[in-house]
Amino acid sequence: MCNNEELDIIELESENGDVLKLRVDRYFFYNGDEYVLLTDDCDDKPADEVSHFVMKVVPLEDEDGEEM
Repeated sequence: MCNNEELDIIELESENGDVLKLRVDRYFFYNGDEYVLLTDDCDDKPADEVSHFVMKVVPLEDEDGEEM
């Protein structure tokens, strides 16, 4: 499913040093904070082995103090 170039894919490193390719499914707000729903179905796993992650979005600031 991750072969589609329109999908937003990020790579993160786990505690063990493994690289995780995660698809960004959607962003949402909860109690004033922004979160992202990520799915690890980039390796053609069976549906019962796909994991989902919810992570809080923490904006970064550039040199001028603008959010990125």
